[in-house]
Amino acid sequence: MRTLFGKVLNKHYLNGLLPHGPMGGTSIQIRGSYSGPDSGSDVKKYQQFHLQTIDVEPPELLQRFQESFGSFVGSFGAPWNATQHILDYMSYAASILIRGERSGDAPTVWESFVNLSGCAGMAQTSSEVAAHWIRMWANQRPTELSTLLSDHGFSVSNIEKDDEILKYFPTAEYGYTSYWSDAADAGTEDEPWAGKFDIDVAAYDHLADGGLALARKLESVAGELMSDGICRCQLCNPIFDAERYAI
Repeated sequence: MRTLFGKVLNKHYLNGLLPHGPMGGTSIQIRGSYSGPDSGSDVKKYQQFHLQTIDVEPPELLQRFQESFGSFVGSFGAPWNATQHILDYMSYAASILIRGERSGDAPTVWESFVNLSGCAGMAQTSSEVAAHWIRMWANQRPTELSTLLSDHGFSVSNIEKDDEILKYFPTAEYGYTSYWSDAADAGTEDEPWAGKFDIDVAAYDHLADGGLALARKLESVAGELMSDGICRCQLCNPIFDAERYAI
């Protein structure tokens, strides 16, 4: 079941009130080669001075990607509220394409990108969690994503790695929050999210205090716990008792 703020974010997104581009967000770069068609209804070409860009975006590729990714997440058990929010977010904010770029007479350089929209800055944390999980999926089941892409002519040679700077903590109503150990110990009244925790703007922009009480509660309930450097997302820590720390 979607959280309330997840429903609002989805409604705004589908109604065109939020841009459908990454707008911040997170992108996963996959290097490789391409031998599929470079013309047709799924192909768009752009020319800017000496640089030509070719985008291949078959709709069935995204559908299969969503199904395989959802199956991977489902293997970790019934989704927590925060996890379900990410699955809902993925259903409307993710895209995948194969891109070739050629400068002058040089050979075309091909890459594939999984783009996770930041929804005009409203869902940056959700995009980071989704990217964290996609990289886990690619690492633990390397043939699945490679097979999806190879079926559309793209041969994977390298998938961008996760820098593992951020860790994640689940909330019951607001999705996942990110935790950065090197940030300031706590936010301020003017900037409540300038501390170690961050969360989607969509989770607190409607709150009169700008999310100050929520930020303080996270610091109080989860600050010491997260200082051990262990990620508490469902995929990294499926035995974590999320209900015990419900926020």
